[in-house]
Amino acid sequence: MTTMSQIERSLLASTKKAAGGFSYTPGCWQHLAELARRGAKQIEAERLLNNEVKISIAVGNIFRFVKEMKKEARRLNLSEMHEKTFETALGNLCPLWPFC
Repeated sequence: MTTMSQIERSLLASTKKAAGGFSYTPGCWQHLAELARRGAKQIEAERLLNNEVKISIAVGNIFRFVKEMKKEARRLNLSEMHEKTFETALGNLCPLWPFC
């Protein structure tokens, strides 16, 4: 049986892959970690821990979130993603299941 912690780790691993050549500031990484935790809790609350389709959707959505952050970082000519890029992605994409 898949656990909430495993889902959270999987989502965080996905954010590292999705970043590509970008890095995260420590504050931005904290926000992403909380986003992944919130998403994993929502998946658990909906009793979907073993639903591979829904977990794949969550992974795809966190990739989409990071892609939006990268878009904002490029627009601001940044080499790393900051809290501002996180907040912009949040504003542009929410509601985005299971994160917001």
